[in-house]
Amino acid sequence: MFDHLILRYSKYLRAVWRANVSLNRIDELVRHFLLQLKMRALGLLFSLAFAERSPLEARDGAFWLDGEKITLVSGSIHYFRVPNEYWLDRLTKLKYAGLNTVELYVSWNLHEPYSGEFNFSGDLDVVRFIEMAGELGLHVLFRPGPYICAEWEWGGHPYWLLHDTDMKVRTTYPGYLEAVEKFYSELFGRVNHLMYRNGGPIIAVQIENEYAGFADALEIGPLDPGFLTWLRQTIKDQQCEELLFTSDGGWDFYKYELEGDPYGLNFDDVLRADFWLNILENNQPGKPKMVMEWWSGWFDFWGYHHQGTTADSFEENLRAILSQNASVNYYMFHGG
Repeated sequence: MFDHLILRYSKYLRAVWRANVSLNRIDELVRHFLLQLKMRALGLLFSLAFAERSPLEARDGAFWLDGEKITLVSGSIHYFRVPNEYWLDRLTKLKYAGLNTVELYVSWNLHEPYSGEFNFSGDLDVVRFIEMAGELGLHVLFRPGPYICAEWEWGGHPYWLLHDTDMKVRTTYPGYLEAVEKFYSELFGRVNHLMYRNGGPIIAVQIENEYAGFADALEIGPLDPGFLTWLRQTIKDQQCEELLFTSDGGWDFYKYELEGDPYGLNFDDVLRADFWLNILENNQPGKPKMVMEWWSGWFDFWGYHHQGTTADSFEENLRAILSQNASVNYYMFHGG
């Protein structure tokens, strides 16, 4: 389109130059040419911005984006653990490592350190981090909690929740739901324009995190059956129309259902990837297989040796996951 326009005007300008047309007339023609070029460029950008986009779907045993099958090969980066001056460098390295997606948690206690006081600047500018990912052509898996685990203080819950002495987090306790709803209103109000349907890179949003493991670990008995349902609807009420999903340990995920949303597994059981993925497939037939957290390492315990894995071991087990036609998220890629 632009080549044709440039050729047309260059021939015309050569002709008027030979005809000794005044410099003022040539200047006028050049201005006209630049205006035409600008309008063509704006038209192209407009058409791209509003082109029909088909959001991420989970059906027929696969993920589909824009009507085509896609395998998500993702890496986790905790933006709030990385100085913002390094974000572009780390995202660029993630892309050139062959990944097509970045996953991120949102840490509530950093963004709302005091009730009703929000901080989304500097190292907490999650909007800019997501924009950078999109500019690099990366998709984004968005995990806004409210509980994130992430080996982070109280799983990202702000301390001021405990001002309510009856507080019960991760339940339908009214005081907790009110606080979550206020935070989500602020957060989603900032990121909604970055959803895939709106031209942004966010293709999916996670509901809670490892919820079944929460009840098991504390031996508190049955899960609160209404909490995840409430959270799902609250996210939708924030004008989020992207694919919703959740994730849990392979030993826990089957303990609850979430209205047909797909599950991802979190594990590092090197020798049993096929085992866990087969269980996942049997419990959600027709949904894609996704390892939401493929643990590339582990946190250290005081007084114990440093946890880690070798590159050869990681590659061997990554191949086992991909051979199952499963999508995968490296946890962590950087900053965890």
